[in-house]
Amino acid sequence: MRFPSRIITTMVPKIYTSPLSPVPVYDRSIFTHLFNTSNDSNDVGGFPGSYTALVDATTGTTLTRAHLKELALSFGYGIKHHPNIRAKRGDTIMIYSQNSVAWPVVLFGAGKLLIRIDDI
Repeated sequence: MRFPSRIITTMVPKIYTSPLSPVPVYDRSIFTHLFNTSNDSNDVGGFPGSYTALVDATTGTTLTRAHLKELALSFGYGIKHHPNIRAKRGDTIMIYSQNSVAWPVVLFGAGKLLIRIDDI
């Protein structure tokens, strides 16, 4: 049985566009986007800091936007300045956690330091 000789074809790239208007792409971190504080010190990310950000379905624990930001900054500060860890930009951490409100605190705290995050 003979196989056909090698056929080389060139595919013309096709660019697909959405019928919807383009979404803005911001040049800032997700932490800054979600937790930016405006001139009104009670606002967090453009919403009142007293608004509920997270609710733990199992325990009913709630975190407000301001408290989530505070906890994330505290976690980030802690892993950056801990004498045995000294995390810095570009480091990688792994998060192994049950589904709880602690997970986003760690995620945002590490993200503030621009640390890569692996979750399992």
